[in-house]
Amino acid sequence: MTGGTETPVPERIKLVDHALSRVARRGMLAEVDVLGDERSHPATPVMIAERDASAMPTAKLAVTLPADIWIADLSTRFPEATFRVLAALTDENTGIGLVEIAAIGVGDVLACLDGADGVRVFETLYRGDDRALVQFETDDPLILMSVRNSRAPFEPPVTIVDGVANLEITAPRERLSSLADQFRTLGLQFDVRSVRTSIDSESVVSDGQRELIRTAVGEGYYDTPRTCTLTELADHLGIAKSTASERLHRAEGAIIRAFVCDDAPTGDEEL
Repeated sequence: MTGGTETPVPERIKLVDHALSRVARRGMLAEVDVLGDERSHPATPVMIAERDASAMPTAKLAVTLPADIWIADLSTRFPEATFRVLAALTDENTGIGLVEIAAIGVGDVLACLDGADGVRVFETLYRGDDRALVQFETDDPLILMSVRNSRAPFEPPVTIVDGVANLEITAPRERLSSLADQFRTLGLQFDVRSVRTSIDSESVVSDGQRELIRTAVGEGYYDTPRTCTLTELADHLGIAKSTASERLHRAEGAIIRAFVCDDAPTGDEEL
């Protein structure tokens, strides 16, 4: 994916996370100063290129957090609570992030968070009856450090329930392997729930096959019970029944082969 922007120079840009806006109506995460000589025309766009995510595997991981770090302790004390890390960054020894806490009696969770070992600072940005949004700074950013050191992208939200963090990472396999090594180095136990490689549908079937399948679905050919026969579908398309059968068979075969190749083992699979 490629992104760019045009802006006068100098200028200040505000970065907004609208997912956060929906939670607390506080969406701005940062301000960026665009530096340079003053110009009367917009600056040349700065292009940020990313590798095509459709060609990279996506791993879903469940990481068991050490009991002595604050978020593990807090989530096991309140096993019905859900902690969703919406944004985070880390330096050498500390991590800063935004966490949404959903729990009945969220005030009890916040009371335990106040003064928890490993939390340097926290500020409640929003609090409702069963939900709160907290900005925190911690000395125990183990998952963040692992992601940073592996050079894999951090993809929020990370959901933590009862001491287990569930995260999804899309990256080249060598970076996923590096992330697994980082977890092992830090003594973090983890399970690989699934590894899948996203496939672009345009690379699986042709435009004609895609339109054929869409028409068949729309007409009810794949309904149970079937509401459109092959003969009726062929008549609708204005082609012979044998032609419709052959084209459907080829399209279905391509889709099934792509699905089978994309379906990776789960559980104890090694990254």
